[in-house]
Amino acid sequence: MSEVLSTLSVVQRDEYRYWSSDKRFEHLLDQLMSLDLGAWSVGEVQDALSTLGWKLLPVDPPQAVDRALWRKQIVGWELRPGPRAGFATVMVSNRDPAQAVKLTVNLSSGIDFDMDYNDGPDYAEVAFIQSAWWILLARLGGGPPVWSGPSVRPAVRNWPGLRMVWERPGTSWALGLDSDQVVLELICSATTGSARQEPSPVWHATEPAGSSTLVRRIPGTRWADVHARLTTALCTLCTDIPTLPGQFELRLRSAADPAREVGARNQGNALGIDAPATISSTPADHWITHGWTQQSDKWFQFFYHARFRAAEVAAAAEQMVNALSALEVEPSELEYHGCIDARNRLLRLDLPVFSTDHDSDL
Repeated sequence: MSEVLSTLSVVQRDEYRYWSSDKRFEHLLDQLMSLDLGAWSVGEVQDALSTLGWKLLPVDPPQAVDRALWRKQIVGWELRPGPRAGFATVMVSNRDPAQAVKLTVNLSSGIDFDMDYNDGPDYAEVAFIQSAWWILLARLGGGPPVWSGPSVRPAVRNWPGLRMVWERPGTSWALGLDSDQVVLELICSATTGSARQEPSPVWHATEPAGSSTLVRRIPGTRWADVHARLTTALCTLCTDIPTLPGQFELRLRSAADPAREVGARNQGNALGIDAPATISSTPADHWITHGWTQQSDKWFQFFYHARFRAAEVAAAAEQMVNALSALEVEPSELEYHGCIDARNRLLRLDLPVFSTDHDSDL
């Protein structure tokens, strides 16, 4: 089965005309949460969605219409009846075409939220998803166990790619930004790992199991590798975390002497970095020449437009690498730890981008 979406006309329905965006989303959740998807066979999913009046829209011959669909095997559905016509896809297992993996609903097509949110500080998709997270959180209960930012981003604009997943028995839920689209996913919980056909995350964060700090080694022996991976991590974090909204802190240090460390944290749209001023044997003039300012026992630098300018993030990463070198830290002894403070939760930060299997993404 290799079927993809066709283009659907967007039709405003009179009975939903005066509904708020949040109410439209809540109505959609009421419909989806009532579904019995069984063991997630394609037939069971089709039967369940048919109870909502959603119609299967095969395309012959198959054609790719959306890069975000990753050119996988999917089945197209029309969101009808509903607030607006829109798009949904059923992704099929690569190994078993009779087994469904996930149902993806494009809320940017199915929910008319522009009128409600176009005057906000961010573009409409960010404003809407910040509200939708709270709604889904209230419906599902508890916080999402995994927050992440995927490695694949559109080249046209520095869109956030933030994603939250609520793992639940039977059907798990995810809500995120895919390029400039708000996407809701229902996922077969029995499907894990690569079978879910998802991009590898640059970062992910989970609720801490305890108060201990999670420290991870950074494999690699060259500063150029460290700089490339650090730039990727900071670019993604600077784009994603303010969307929560939230703040991240990342520390890189010597495993042999943890006091020899540098740090980075976002402050709104800015990125601040720091290094100790009492350890390095490098003269103060060297630090000042490279843009550092000393306050008390630390050196600081700030990059005020890092959220929107990748060049500033790359420059910050270069300064952090140079600072580690000035602190006489070798790349082979590097380790990191970090956290995200968002929505009244302190989360442990993990950066898979620092692992060796992310070479293809850099």
